[in-house]
Amino acid sequence: RKREYSMIIHNMKTNRQVNPIGIDSRSLCFSWNVQATRKNWKQEAYRIILVNKREALQDEEEFLWDTGWLETDLMVNIIYTGSELSSDTRYYWQVSVIANDSDDISTSEITYFETGLFHASDWRGKWIGEVEDHNYHIFRKNFRLEKEIQRAKLYVCGLGHYEFNINGTRIGDCQLEPGWTNYNKSCIYSSYDVTKELKKGDNALGNFLGDGMYNVPGGRYVYYSRTFGKCKLLVQMNITYKDGTTTEIVTDETWRMAPSPIKFCCIYGGEDYDSRLERSDEHTSEL
Repeated sequence: RKREYSMIIHNMKTNRQVNPIGIDSRSLCFSWNVQATRKNWKQEAYRIILVNKREALQDEEEFLWDTGWLETDLMVNIIYTGSELSSDTRYYWQVSVIANDSDDISTSEITYFETGLFHASDWRGKWIGEVEDHNYHIFRKNFRLEKEIQRAKLYVCGLGHYEFNINGTRIGDCQLEPGWTNYNKSCIYSSYDVTKELKKGDNALGNFLGDGMYNVPGGRYVYYSRTFGKCKLLVQMNITYKDGTTTEIVTDETWRMAPSPIKFCCIYGGEDYDSRLERSDEHTSEL
């Protein structure tokens, strides 16, 4: 009589991340681990299925990628070889495995990843930013949503560094975003799921900018001075309503500016912050 045991597939990753939401590379790799209740367990084969709708996992005609059964014990760096992926899209995938000396098939939970913006043309907004020397500003956008929201995805590139807020709530938990690059060649953006931060009715976006390594103004201790220009901001928020229609909120001439509490900012020399210039969310309409 065959001894029964269980296999639990876990730690599923796309590009070495769990449920990433900002993949902007078409080169994907998948990995997972398996927890088994017997010793000397070994994966004999696996099968991965990928779709762009969760319910499509039940319909073979909807599969975007199906590896079929591949006889291997490999669980890491499984390279995606399916069709070209679309920008700003959530994809779902699931893996099944067969153990050695067993016909039992174990199937994972459904996991997902989301793509970022692959093409420059995907960005609908334009750069906005500081134009005067030695001044910093708060950038604001007030807008109204007339329908119930299904999904909202925010993309932000703030140079040199930024802090973004929606309706008075800070977005993200990282400091000094984005990372440093040779800004003449590339600029990094960050992706956020902000569905829960938005609401039907009036909403407000706010952003602080700091110089970082993008602009080293000097004035205090400076290891070396350099500049790629004044602080600037590029934002795109893609919103999908529950009725299937979409809209975009992007940086353009409708964004307003007000004096920032940041009075001085240097990656070497620190920051001067005047809290008297802070503005509460209720006063965003004044900007």
